[in-house]
Amino acid sequence: MFDFSGFREECERLEAVIRFGEISFMRYRTNLLVHHYRVALMIADIAEYIPDDYDLDLTITFALIHDFVENITGDVSLREKLLMSEDEKRRHDEREIEAIDILVSRNQTHINGYCFRDLLMAVYKKKLPETHLGSYADKIDALCESLHENFAGNPFVNPNEGRTPTLPYLKIIPDLLKTYPHLADFIPSDKHPLLAPIPNLDVERIIVNGQPHTEESIWMPTGIPQYDRWKELTATHLGVDYLIKQKEFLP
Repeated sequence: MFDFSGFREECERLEAVIRFGEISFMRYRTNLLVHHYRVALMIADIAEYIPDDYDLDLTITFALIHDFVENITGDVSLREKLLMSEDEKRRHDEREIEAIDILVSRNQTHINGYCFRDLLMAVYKKKLPETHLGSYADKIDALCESLHENFAGNPFVNPNEGRTPTLPYLKIIPDLLKTYPHLADFIPSDKHPLLAPIPNLDVERIIVNGQPHTEESIWMPTGIPQYDRWKELTATHLGVDYLIKQKEFLP
């Protein structure tokens, strides 16, 4: 249904950009290509609960291209964006527009029937409801990646803050629903685990009790609906190795 054949080189570049680049150690670090797939999988998973006035194909297409600009700019973490001054934000915006021009110049004009430039600009401006829903799924994926490290006993500490990124994401996601209030029409909801309210979490206790993941442990429920469903989607569609094969090791 979704044709990315003309964008194979961009997808290969995504694979080379690691997630959470400012974090020195992640047991199960992934890359932007895996991240894109997971965000799209989550959107597809909640499809029947998305209001009819959302264009589902457009939302999934946004999910599959939303970080293409980082093939040019490099990975810019949410933490870095939140700490930017107004001047830094302006320069970052200019770099993103330049990146969009480069992406358009080296790729096909359309993807999945949509104008490629229009898609990139829509992600940049974040005015469409479909981009807001994609942003929600994007933050859920980041939260679950961080929790996955925590449940493995990795504090996953940001060296500039001395705390796990899990904590900011626990705040950012509810704030996102306030920023895009129309999402509140169907989020939170008890109809699907990815739409459920995020429970109160004792992250420090999770870390202290954490152990590296195994084929058995990843199927054990944690009481965190989003994380448990995220594990199921990853194992089913991408493979168990993405959850249990350690990529990095401490000296």
